[in-house]
Amino acid sequence: MFGGLWNFLKRHKKKILFGSLAAGATSYVTWQYVKDWLSDYMVQRMMKAIVDSAESGAAGSAEERRQERFAYKQKVSDSHAGKRLSTLCTVHGNCFEVQTYKENLQAATTKEGKLEAFRKMGEECVAKAVSSIYTIHLLLLLHRINFNIVGRELEVASEKEEALDEESLAAHEAFLLSLGHFQSASCNDIAKLIRKAVCDVMEREEMGPQVSVTEETLGNLFEVCCREADKECVGKQSDIASRLLPESLEAKIDAKIRAKVKALLDEARDYLESPQFLQVFQACCTCASKNFAAALLEDLQVAAGDTHIGIGPWPLAKFNGAMIKMSTSVFEQDVSASALVATESTSDSAAPATEAKEASGENPRTLNSALFAAFSEDPRVEDLCSGLYFQGIEAPQ
Repeated sequence: MFGGLWNFLKRHKKKILFGSLAAGATSYVTWQYVKDWLSDYMVQRMMKAIVDSAESGAAGSAEERRQERFAYKQKVSDSHAGKRLSTLCTVHGNCFEVQTYKENLQAATTKEGKLEAFRKMGEECVAKAVSSIYTIHLLLLLHRINFNIVGRELEVASEKEEALDEESLAAHEAFLLSLGHFQSASCNDIAKLIRKAVCDVMEREEMGPQVSVTEETLGNLFEVCCREADKECVGKQSDIASRLLPESLEAKIDAKIRAKVKALLDEARDYLESPQFLQVFQACCTCASKNFAAALLEDLQVAAGDTHIGIGPWPLAKFNGAMIKMSTSVFEQDVSASALVATESTSDSAAPATEAKEASGENPRTLNSALFAAFSEDPRVEDLCSGLYFQGIEAPQ
């Protein structure tokens, strides 16, 4: 099955604008990565959508077609990131010990012991909330960087009417497969740094369990914690590139294409350490902090059965359970399925239908889909991606 697909891709490689993502060149990359990639049926569906789009012969000027190809690849990138959410949800959840703190609270026998356990449990709930915001946007932006680097390489080859050789295609695959490191190793490391940042902020700001909060103060708290985490995670002294795309990845690549893959990885690392990446990432997290706080208030309204519950304030501890619930909701995969459908469709009719259902309440927007939508519609994200994708590509005459 995969051999037949690879033969098809070789026959049509000049038409393919975004690489072979599902099969072939397996001898060049480690089986551990390839096994995870090929086992995902949705990757094959995305591959079919990419080929169909490349051969569709869309009308319009050369520049309009180029912009359509660019926009299409952003959907594919976000869709593929969405397919990692189920596994990432489990990995992320295992980074936190809310249940342990809950048991410690129940086991405490003194007033002082209960207060201390209550405080620590509250910090862990906030840390998990902030970490979910942080993690999903690192995932989305890392995918955008890698997918747009490969997209640009193939766009250049297509415009020059040059066929990429098999080693170049294999290098692109190996480069994209490096994205798997994020959920297998980077997530836990980042969660530890965020937990420390949250504890520091809550101690400095004296944000104990009984502190009164509103939707606005919750959003501000999440944002301040994100900025504190930036110092160790994505700031000037953080070495974010080595966390997300460590040099150890290169040892897993066959020597025949290692130099090509290293060049792609090095470019991605440069973007991760760029001031523009930091600005875009911080903007996304700020927006997500507000959305997360709004979701907490909505959850409180639903629990109380009163949509006119008011603006508070309420004790911070009142939101502990909702923060854990929403931290999981961030990784729920409802958006990935809809994004993939939109990616595979040659018609835009599905999008208005979805929006109509959301507006009517028949299919309410979840926190996950709200975050994905805010990210994909952010002009700063598009500026970052378009600058990367169109770098070195001459405007059509």
